Amino acid sequence: MDNNTSIRERKDGIGAALKKTIHGSFWTRTRGFKRLCKWAFKTCDTSDSGEVSKGELYTGLLMVYLKIAKYAGPAACYPPTREVVETLFDTCDVDQSGLVNEDEFVMIMVVLTSQLTWRILTFYALIIMLVPYIIMWTLQLLDTVGADDSFLRLDRFLETYAPFPINRIVVLVPDSVWTKLPQSIVSCGILSFALPYCWDTMDDYFQGVAEKKTTIDLSETKID
Repeated sequence: MDNNTSIRERKDGIGAALKKTIHGSFWTRTRGFKRLCKWAFKTCDTSDSGEVSKGELYTGLLMVYLKIAKYAGPAACYPPTREVVETLFDTCDVDQSGLVNEDEFVMIMVVLTSQLTWRILTFYALIIMLVPYIIMWTLQLLDTVGADDSFLRLDRFLETYAPFPINRIVVLVPDSVWTKLPQSIVSCGILSFALPYCWDTMDDYFQGVAEKKTTIDLSETKID
């Protein structure tokens, strides 16, 4: 009886720590998000036991992220690692049964998705406000060094010296395409490589800070 009481007290303490950790997130307090988590839990709980295993918890997390990404776009396509999910699972599984119930599942989902609002807003703010200026400044630099003229000279060179049928194909390409080619290359490079790299770097840093804080809070509660 005392052991059951101790486990219950520790579960309550962990629940309080989780709620304290997620208190400031608007997105994770919405009814829609709670319904999404409950749907994922019911889907993963194939045995209708009211509890899910560690693997089912991670499956549920992926389902939640995929559902959010359907509406929020690529900003929601970076779920936490399996190691992070397993750490939270082990922390909540104080009776070491290898299972967590629906309330614990929802709280873990809230913790693991609490950064999504910041991620989505930052991602689209960068695309809307920063990326166009970066492209513009880069194009100005290329114009200064004569990149447009270089592509036009390449056009003339290919028309004259490229073997058939490449030279015939080049002739069909309008000069306006060669003039716009630097802009297309810069835009593609920034959106496909530079922006994802910067995003991943920022995301890894802030995700690490959030995960470390959450793990410390839960570990302190578990020890108490």
